[in-house]
Amino acid sequence: MRLTEIPIIKLAIALGLFFALIQPQSSFACTCEGEASVSDMVKHADIVCTGRIIAKKITADLLPYGIKTTVVKNASENMSFMPMAVYTIKVDKLYKGKTSSDTVTILTGVNGAGCGIRFGIGEEWIIYATSNEETLFEDSKCISTNKKVYFTHSCTRTTA
Repeated sequence: MRLTEIPIIKLAIALGLFFALIQPQSSFACTCEGEASVSDMVKHADIVCTGRIIAKKITADLLPYGIKTTVVKNASENMSFMPMAVYTIKVDKLYKGKTSSDTVTILTGVNGAGCGIRFGIGEEWIIYATSNEETLFEDSKCISTNKKVYFTHSCTRTTA
């Protein structure tokens, strides 16, 4: 490396740090508006259960899960570019909702910035989930047509 290249590299690093720091804070992490009470979350949820995480998959193809997308604003109708974390839950106890088997599929964002929850295989969780999702997609709404597929995110009371 020549000595004349060092100032250019330092300038590139400084500019990169500058632009990273001036980005809006909301782009770095999920922001929830207050904490809902247990009774509010139960009312809002389509399913409330305890269960153990038995499988995980990351995918952008939501059609096999019976997910339909409706455009709320001017978004693309094809949401296949939005990867989701897809978890299979072995239900231990069902507090609200109905399911046709002892497993349900839970979709969530792939990271914390997208309000996703990082479930670990084998972990026990209480899950509050809905059959539609509006918080993960700014311009669209995802609706599950499958009675075994639900959405959750870090702004619900879902917890380990």
